[in-house]
Amino acid sequence: MFQRRSLVLAWGVFCFIACVLFNSCASHRTQILTGRYLSQGTWTASPSLLFRVLHVLGTDDGDIARYLAYSRAVLGQPYQSHFIRPIEEWRVDATKYETGKDISDPQETPPTVPSTPLRAYRDFLVEYPPGFFLFALPPALLATDLDRYVVLFGVYMALLLCGSLWLCVRVARTTAPDLPEEQIVKWSTLCLLALGTITMRRYDAAVSFSLALLVYGCVAKRPSLAGIGLGLGVVAKGLPVLLVPLPVLYYLSMRRWRELAIATTCGLFFGLLVGLPMVVPAGAHLFDILSYHGGRPLQIESTAGALLILSRLLPQSNVAIAHTYGSMNLVGNGEPILRFLASVLPILSLLGVWLWSFFAFRRAPDKPARDRILLVAICLILVGQMALGKVFSPQYLTWLLPIGVLVSLREDFSGRSLFLGALLLTQLIFPICYRLPLVRDLSPIFGFLVLLRNCLILAWAVRLLRRVPLLPLAKSADSAAA
Repeated sequence: MFQRRSLVLAWGVFCFIACVLFNSCASHRTQILTGRYLSQGTWTASPSLLFRVLHVLGTDDGDIARYLAYSRAVLGQPYQSHFIRPIEEWRVDATKYETGKDISDPQETPPTVPSTPLRAYRDFLVEYPPGFFLFALPPALLATDLDRYVVLFGVYMALLLCGSLWLCVRVARTTAPDLPEEQIVKWSTLCLLALGTITMRRYDAAVSFSLALLVYGCVAKRPSLAGIGLGLGVVAKGLPVLLVPLPVLYYLSMRRWRELAIATTCGLFFGLLVGLPMVVPAGAHLFDILSYHGGRPLQIESTAGALLILSRLLPQSNVAIAHTYGSMNLVGNGEPILRFLASVLPILSLLGVWLWSFFAFRRAPDKPARDRILLVAICLILVGQMALGKVFSPQYLTWLLPIGVLVSLREDFSGRSLFLGALLLTQLIFPICYRLPLVRDLSPIFGFLVLLRNCLILAWAVRLLRRVPLLPLAKSADSAAA
């Protein structure tokens, strides 16, 4: 009875934080006015001011304003034109578009009123795959302004994260039956708090849900759900396409041809069902996404970007911020070499995990061992792309909630501190450091924090890899039977 109450309480706290606390931040207008008030320097410290600052600290609707603009444009409603641009204009430094006005406030920056609905990808660049609109459009149909859209969108993401945790708890019943369910929920709650409100301010919770659905479908022998989960992740974010070989190897290693066929069919059908309505009108312009992301420079929170910031400690360094591609990127001496490495290393890490997974699945003695390999391999691929690539946006770590918690508790309980530390540093980096001059001035302190965060998540992944060693081929039950 006590364990049951503890589990219910843990679930209640998780749902409260995700659905209520993280969606109770200050409005966009309050955040702007508070920032202007603090910048004047005429304020005096008081408990009310402290509460006001804490209330706006988690307010982050920059990307959500973009989501709303995309959605309103395709619905034929008035939209903020700053976000509706062709690919050529996104490559130009955004300081060109600075007017001193709030670009998300219709009172300061009047919205554009289209005569007809715009077509995504063809009439304007959308930097996300077509599945993005599954998560951006529904709140836009109900919201009348940005603040209402933020709340509706945040609750939507919170429900997806709750669904992800629910699926991972059921996965744990098979892959880690000795692991108490309340421990998974409690640690997921702690990690959610550590990462902060950004989990609700981006649509990356959709990737978390798709990965949980993929894993649950494989472990529970429900291949249709596995295919839909992977298909959802691919059409929503694109990057999960790198995970496609894992369920293929998983099913092939057990000679489950029928389940592989069902998963493949369901994944393709779901992807086409979601993507075709957007792909067909866009035509060749859909490939602008590939050109957009392929040409991106080093983002400020990438590992290479952190090294470039720290290089400012050396003489004759000329590193600077470029506000291109809708993010803060770095230019300067050494950037071309580091950008090349950040393009190659993720590919090498991906090939390495694929190769490791091939031998690991082949030599695994039974299905529980293969379930374990699948979970670890997913985390390894995601971490490799985050920590070694050109872009490491803080919301990417949402992908590992709660699947990373489950893997930590199952494979490397002592290493969970590395995972939690990376999440805590992420919230320290964003939004706290961004509210201070550390980012604007490219302070070495900021570069050190970013590098430390990226090294912690890499160390966590390496520990996971070491916890799942390759078994000798002779020990494989499948090989012995053959």
